[in-house]
Amino acid sequence: MERTITHLDRLLSVLPFIHYHANNLSKSGLTCQDVDLLCDAFIAALKIHLGREFTLNLEQAWRYALRMFNSIVKSYLFNTSNIVAINKSVQQQVNS
Repeated sequence: MERTITHLDRLLSVLPFIHYHANNLSKSGLTCQDVDLLCDAFIAALKIHLGREFTLNLEQAWRYALRMFNSIVKSYLFNTSNIVAINKSVQQQVNS
C-alpha cells in the first residue's frame, strides 16, 4: 500500500494497483468504514515508525495522499463519490 500511495503523483500508472488492493480487501467483506480505519491505521503506523521525524507537514502530506487513496477505493468498490456535481453546486449557489 505504501508503494502505491507514494506514487499517487502518477495516478494513471498506480490506478491498477489501487484496484488490485481494493479487490483483495473486498474479499474480506470490507466496508466504507473499514477503508477509513485502514487509512487511520496507516497514519498511526507512520507516527510510531518515524517518531519525531513525522512532522506536521509530513503528516498533512500523507493525509492528503490517503484521502485520494480512500476516495478511489470507495469509488471503485462501493460506487460512491465525495465530489459534488458542478451543476448541483451551481444550483445551490443560485438558490442562496
